[in-house]
Amino acid sequence: MRSVLSLAIRRVLGVFGVIPAVSDKIDQIADAAVDKLEETIPAVKQIDDMLGATSERSASPATGSANGIGEAGFNSQVLQSDLPVLVDFWAPWCGPCKAVSPVLEELAQDYAGKINVVKINIDEDAALSDTYNVQSIPTIVFFKNGSEVSRSSGVKTKLQFQRDIEAAIA
Repeated sequence: MRSVLSLAIRRVLGVFGVIPAVSDKIDQIADAAVDKLEETIPAVKQIDDMLGATSERSASPATGSANGIGEAGFNSQVLQSDLPVLVDFWAPWCGPCKAVSPVLEELAQDYAGKINVVKINIDEDAALSDTYNVQSIPTIVFFKNGSEVSRSSGVKTKLQFQRDIEAAIA
């Protein structure tokens, strides 16, 4: 791969009329550019792997999240819960949902015993997303004593979610 990238960079520089006498400098520039690309590629792959893994994760009530629970499961796990519940309305094809998922999983562990975290796949439970008027995803809805207490949409940092959780459980 290194030789292909280096050759491509040399050709681009050659197209712009770089004088052949500076070919050593061109080689240095090409090598430096390839080094930077090689440093970046593992990070991009790691992010891609993380995002791919979040869409493939199966959710389970035992870990504080649920998926495809349906209306009956929603009633028992959310509306009748003794703890406040963070509900994540999401979809597997949603990039921002994939970005938020690991943060919510961390928060489910951090706040275990204080809140429950439930994931609702809007493709599988469209009736629930309609009932709760979910217009965009990810939409995070907090329920306390069976009633909605707050709602937000979009990507947030862990700290922003922590503030929302603290306000909801107060």
